[in-house]
Formats: sequence, C-alpha cells, structure tokens
Amino acid sequence: MYVAATHELPAWLDVGAMVVAAAFGAHVARLRRIALFGVLLEGVVVGLGGGITRDVLLGLEPVAITTWYYIPAVLIAAVLGGAFYA
Repeated sequence: MYVAATHELPAWLDVGAMVVAAAFGAHVARLRRIALFGVLLEGVVVGLGGGITRDVLLGLEPVAITTWYYIPAVLIAAVLGGAFYA
C-alpha cells in the first residue's frame, strides 16, 4: 500500500487546480482578444506554471512534467477556457 508523504497533494486536487488555472488564463487571454495560439499558450503557461513553480521551490521533482495526464488535462482546459467567452 502506498502512503503519500505529508508534502504531497492528492493527484485529483493538483490536476484540478491546474485545470482551473489553465481555463482562467485562456479565458482572460480571449477576453483581451489575443490570437488563438496566444490563448492556448497562456492557458498552458498559467496552468502548468503554478504547479511547477511550487514543486521547484519545495525542492521536488515537477510532477506536471513527469506524469503524463497533467499536460493533456491542461491543454483541454485551455481549449475549453478559450472557447467559452463573453
């Protein structure tokens, strides 16, 4: 049985936070009328940037790079966040 260390977040919470950040970043870029590539780029950078920065500052291996499901989740959230704008 695997016991998580005290400094680790549950994976669903970590992915969820990155997805929300990516969707918000893409949405803000879309509101500012940035081109589609910029919307996706901003969504991915905002989504992955916070988690990677946290891991680096804690001296951990960035889990968003080493685990396969973080990047597709952030990409999908950036597309959805950029698609739905007011």
